[in-house]
Amino acid sequence: LVSCSLAMASAPTAMKSAPLACDLSSDLGMSYASLLRTSIILPYLSSVSGSLDSSASALDSSASLPGLGLGLSASLLGYFSSSADGDASADLGDPKEKDTSASSSSALATLLASNSEHALLLQHALRSSLLDLMKKKPVSASSGTGTLSLMSPEVTALFDTTLALCASTTLDAGFIFTLFEDAFSYGTIALGKDIFAYLEKHSTLLAQPAFFNRGKLIILRICTSLLRRLSRANDAIFCGRIQHILACF
Repeated sequence: LVSCSLAMASAPTAMKSAPLACDLSSDLGMSYASLLRTSIILPYLSSVSGSLDSSASALDSSASLPGLGLGLSASLLGYFSSSADGDASADLGDPKEKDTSASSSSALATLLASNSEHALLLQHALRSSLLDLMKKKPVSASSGTGTLSLMSPEVTALFDTTLALCASTTLDAGFIFTLFEDAFSYGTIALGKDIFAYLEKHSTLLAQPAFFNRGKLIILRICTSLLRRLSRANDAIFCGRIQHILACF
C-alpha cells in the first residue's frame, strides 16, 4: 500500500493548516472527504479484500465481528486526531501496520460520539467510496456455490467493515442500511441480487433490535423499491426472497 502520509503531503496547504471542518457543501469539506476516501478507506478495503472472492465475507460468524476493521479504526483515529490539532499532514502510515487493539475502536467511537461533524464526514467518505467501487466495470467471478457474482471483493469488504463498525457502535447502527440503499440505487438488478444475498446472509444480525430499530424503515423502502423494479413473471424467485426478508423484519 502507498503510505497515507504521501497523500497527506500532497494535500493543499489550506487543508494542512485549517482545523477539520465537515461542511460538505464547501470545497474544503469535500476535499477532506475525498482525502479520507482515497488515502485511507479505499487502500484499506483493497488490502483486506485480497483474501476474499466475490461471494466471501469476513463476517461468517459473529465471533469475527470484534476484530474486523480495527486497522481502519486506528488510521481514522489518527486522521481525526491530527486534523483536530490542525495537522492534517501527520504521518498516518499503513492502516495494516496500525495498532489493532480494541482500544482504538473504542477511542474512535468516543470521538465520533462527541463530534457529529467527524461522524458525518466518515459516513460521507464511506458512501462515496461505495460509489467509486461500483463505478468500476463489474467482473463476474466464481463464487463458492458455483454461481457468478457481480459484487467485487472490495464492496464485500466495505459492507463487512461498515457492519463491524456499526456493531461496535463506532457508527450509528442505521448507517449500514443507508449504505445498502445506496448500493441498490446505484446498481443493476443483476448486481442487486448479489447485494441482496449479502443482506440475507447477515439477516440474523441485522434483525437484532440495535439494528432493526434504526433501519426498519430503510429496509421497507429498499424492498418496496426493488419490487417495483422487478417483473413478477420473470423474477418470481427474487420477489419471493424479498417478501421473505420483509416477513423476517
